[in-house]
Amino acid sequence: MNRKALFVLQGQILLNPLISIDDAFLGICMFKAGLEDRLFNIPEMIIAGMEKYNEKSDFTNLCIIANALSVHYAKFDYRCILDSLYKNSEKCSVNGYVEAEECFWRYWFKKPLSAPILSGSNYQRCGALFNNSRCSTNEDDWKVQKPNNGPCCSPNGYCVPTTWDCTCNDCVDFGELTRCRSKLNYLKKNKIQTKTRLTNTNQEKNAVPLSKLTPAVFTEESIKNT
Repeated sequence: MNRKALFVLQGQILLNPLISIDDAFLGICMFKAGLEDRLFNIPEMIIAGMEKYNEKSDFTNLCIIANALSVHYAKFDYRCILDSLYKNSEKCSVNGYVEAEECFWRYWFKKPLSAPILSGSNYQRCGALFNNSRCSTNEDDWKVQKPNNGPCCSPNGYCVPTTWDCTCNDCVDFGELTRCRSKLNYLKKNKIQTKTRLTNTNQEKNAVPLSKLTPAVFTEESIKNT
């Protein structure tokens, strides 16, 4: 759904917060926006969620999201995107505007972290859906239940042994206090920056050289201060 359809949808939500948002309702919003017959002919239209990575698109950049929101975002992403879009969308036309907000669930580890969940129904869960809870680095905490847990937060929000899931993208390895090696290798190979992106046409010219970037590093001190 594009930006016009989003505003129609947001207007309906404000009128009736309990409204059921299904495919039919989204279709009505797009109909009101006048785009129902040419959805697949819109050059800017992107489908975030179908592919994890796309070198031509930055799904965390508000100025791009504003033009091409996708129905594949999860509910917590929508809350973040809607608020940020209304507050910052007018800045997208400013040449050189730097969009510094990191709403996307993939960057949950850059926000203040909560203590590991060591009891209850969410035992050893982690990540954006679990109050940004980190995984414990204490081996004794991993052995409370079977199978054993570990220091790596998987994309599905489980604390698992590093050898299980921390070779995948979007994992956060608290055992080594860095993001997964495979994720970093992917970023280096494709020259994708992990810092704030510039939204103007001189992005590559003004970009920080990859050699000067550092991975997101967790230290015991920084974890204690979150």
